[in-house]
Amino acid sequence: MKNTGVAIKHVVLGGLIAFVLSFGGLRLWTSWGHPMPDVSWFAVAVLVLMAAVMLAGGWQIRAYRRHESVRIPSPQLARRTLVAGQACAWVGAIMAGWYAGHAAVDARHLDSDHARSMLLVSGVAALAAIALSVVGLLTQHWCRIDEDGQDEDDDADALRTY
Repeated sequence: MKNTGVAIKHVVLGGLIAFVLSFGGLRLWTSWGHPMPDVSWFAVAVLVLMAAVMLAGGWQIRAYRRHESVRIPSPQLARRTLVAGQACAWVGAIMAGWYAGHAAVDARHLDSDHARSMLLVSGVAALAAIALSVVGLLTQHWCRIDEDGQDEDDDADALRTY
């Protein structure tokens, strides 16, 4: 059985499970009279920063695989980049589910200025988390090595040549 890494369908399923659990949990929490937890713009900034750092790390591996860089990344760096990409895919999906659940609960109270504000922040945070997940999956793809030792891009170039 070939290991292909983190599958998109599993990441989406994880995000959906996180959404259902957060929506249900937050609805229950607020029905008991507790206030909704606030979401800050700092959380959005952290998610965007994580995605940018992951993209920069994955770009080094991509550049080497496409023969755009002569600097060979160390095997440890490549392994860390792959594992970090997979972790970002999972964390991004779960955080997107959490923030989407938060936004869905806030959407029930649009008559409140605070709820509208939290809906906006939660929605942007969910989008930032989705971006982190996509960057993680993309980085995983960039780190993939075919079984025969050739890169996917080399195979495509060979087919165009003949």
